[in-house]
Amino acid sequence: MAALQGDAAVVRRVNLTTEERKECFVTLLSMLKDKQLPRGSFDVVGVPLSVQRKTVSRLWNTLFKKLLSTITDPDGIPEHSYGTVLLHCACMQPDAFFQSGRKGNCGRRVVYDLEAVTEQVMEFPGEQKGSVRAMAGGLGCSSFIVQKLKKEGLLRKHNSKVKPTLKEHHIDSRLMYCLSMIDKISPTRSGMYFQDMYDTVHIDEKWFNLMALKRGYLLAEGEALPYRTTRHKSHVEKVQFLCAVGRPHVLPNGEYFDGKIGCWPIGHWEAYTRGGTVNAKGSPKWVDDSIDGKKYYELLMDFVVPAILEKHPNCAAGKSVTIQQDGAPSHGVLARNPAVFERAMVALGLGELIKLITQPAQSPDTNVCDLGFFAAWQADYYRKSPRNVVEMIAMVKESYDSYDSHKLNRIWLSHQACMNEIIDSGGSNDYKLPHLNKDRLEREGELPEVLQVTADALPLLQTLEMI
Repeated sequence: MAALQGDAAVVRRVNLTTEERKECFVTLLSMLKDKQLPRGSFDVVGVPLSVQRKTVSRLWNTLFKKLLSTITDPDGIPEHSYGTVLLHCACMQPDAFFQSGRKGNCGRRVVYDLEAVTEQVMEFPGEQKGSVRAMAGGLGCSSFIVQKLKKEGLLRKHNSKVKPTLKEHHIDSRLMYCLSMIDKISPTRSGMYFQDMYDTVHIDEKWFNLMALKRGYLLAEGEALPYRTTRHKSHVEKVQFLCAVGRPHVLPNGEYFDGKIGCWPIGHWEAYTRGGTVNAKGSPKWVDDSIDGKKYYELLMDFVVPAILEKHPNCAAGKSVTIQQDGAPSHGVLARNPAVFERAMVALGLGELIKLITQPAQSPDTNVCDLGFFAAWQADYYRKSPRNVVEMIAMVKESYDSYDSHKLNRIWLSHQACMNEIIDSGGSNDYKLPHLNKDRLEREGELPEVLQVTADALPLLQTLEMI
């Protein structure tokens, strides 16, 4: 937008800098004659600076009065040297004299030292760091200061999850587990690496609800939020699944094993004995089975072992497969008495073709299911929005079958990265989940098959005489 002044078009500007204000005022003082400015002086000064005549006039009136206030007796200045004296006085003023009173030019006065506030935040207990308002109240400052710390990158938002409490024997068992996963047969010059774990299958149980109790939506302008109801949170139907996954890899014959052994709902169908407003009499009803040691053994023998024999490439090649379970109470019978499973395998004529081990107690970070697969699997399932248990079971299996096997392989690499962190921390679970940029490495064709073991593992292996 332009404003015409004479024959020239002046582009409007938001504000003048301090240097431009000083230059404009000094130029006008040098043009003074008989204590007055010649006609057209504001236009002459304003056009080169691309500002309007009113802007120059306002600047002149403001700074001229301010300059006269700094002189003891302005009326006593001789007329023949009036402009020279004022020009000399203006040139002697600091830059702050010519600054604008606008907020955009001088900025808001700094009340808090942000670095000092950040150091004070570090001394806060974790309970006072839950929100901006809670932190501002603890600091005794406004929420604006805390928001400014976030904007400048001095504070960051992070979610904290409660981790299992570890005792000494938990720490020792975690450390021994990680050391046992190291390939000690073929070390290289660069160091040792973890086993490829192509012969390992991780199993675990997972509950799936018919609907998520809390769910976010992205809505268009004017679109209503979906209305969802249930009689009570405890009345949301849910089904428990037993899941088994191996590590995806390319077979010697060029075929690709996707690592998906199977997932099975734990329960059975019955018929409703009485009709209601939702379900008619005789309609199918899903009933969850309680899992004890006997039921878990049946699940292993009826579903997991046959699926491994059918789908895992090691079984077809006559190589052994290791099933890793967690230490749930229902698994404890086989964990305390591994000979029961071994005798069952001998009775089936499998010998040591399929083995069973138990992961360290209080260690969900040593199982790829808990490490990331269950969360990704559930997130994909919730996008399907089932309406009843029949659709729910079908959609859970559909999400399992359609899950990207390349992402599953990355979770197995994250499992190896976690074992490195466990070794570095001496068996503790107080570490940050490492990020390896696996998706970028896979796009570039540089994703490693196995991770190199941390240097802290070698002294431990030598001390324990494991190499």
